[in-house]
Amino acid sequence: YYNLGNACIKNGELGRAILAYERSLKEDPRDPEARANLQYARSLLPDKTEENGFLAVLGHIAPGKWLSWRENVWAFAGFYWIGALAGIAGILLRRRSKAPLFLSFVLLGASLALGLILFFRSPLWADPRAVVLAKELEVRYGPVMGESTAFTLHEGSIVRVLKTAGEWEQIHFAKGKIGWVTADALEKI
Repeated sequence: YYNLGNACIKNGELGRAILAYERSLKEDPRDPEARANLQYARSLLPDKTEENGFLAVLGHIAPGKWLSWRENVWAFAGFYWIGALAGIAGILLRRRSKAPLFLSFVLLGASLALGLILFFRSPLWADPRAVVLAKELEVRYGPVMGESTAFTLHEGSIVRVLKTAGEWEQIHFAKGKIGWVTADALEKI
């Protein structure tokens, strides 16, 4: 996806470039070149979003941002089995030391947290984000072509898809900016 993003940037396809860089970062969240190129591509966008608040901060520090799905699986399995072994050792050695039992609770708690992250990042849960591919997109108040325009987005803008109704998708762009667009104007990340 990284090379595709570079080709799209050179070809002037900002929306497809951002889509490719986002997909590249899903595969390898720590790739500094993909992250830098995505940041550069976003700097070219005319539509800016305000990322602030608790959820934005949490999104930058969540393990899903810096571990790939496969790495999350290995971390979950490792924490789980080490925690289980520490629990068994704690039960067998409970009269001598409480440390293995305490360690098992900590590790099993960490594996539970990683398990929840895996559950919500699994392929069962689609990423609700999408990239605008149309050069200019009129976001409407309702899922009808004759509905009045709420606001306009440009190629490369990232939106959250809230729901789908036929060929229309309700999107959320920024605080208070919600509307409907045709599904063919977006591509999900």
